[in-house]
Amino acid sequence: EWLDMWRDCMKDPSITQVDVRKVRTSEKSKSNAILEIAKYSAKGSDLYHSESVFDTFYTALKKRQLLVYSGMFKAYAKMYECGELDSYKETDDAIYTHLLRSLWNNSKYENTLRELTPEEFEKYNERALKIEENVDVE
Repeated sequence: EWLDMWRDCMKDPSITQVDVRKVRTSEKSKSNAILEIAKYSAKGSDLYHSESVFDTFYTALKKRQLLVYSGMFKAYAKMYECGELDSYKETDDAIYTHLLRSLWNNSKYENTLRELTPEEFEKYNERALKIEENVDVE
């Protein structure tokens, strides 16, 4: 779907791929990546107003996912937020009965397995139980 929208936007049906991925940085290039992302959030002149302003931008944007939608993506983002695209989400129809807790402690995992309380069972299985009730009614 994104590919079709990108082709339409660029008016180029020969485009075969859309590359969307997380910005990966090394310690050496971290500042450059932050500056590259920051330029979409503020004017360049804002970043260099003073050292404290630059530090604030750097701290605020470090490890942040920044998305700016426009055109059709903006409309789809709004539809997503309103729940209009929920039918496209994957559903989990599993029924959960136990809780496995794994804690890292001194170079190894400590695992504990216990049965869910009735309250937890209802909380974690609410969707699956509704599906099951609808099947029983039919």
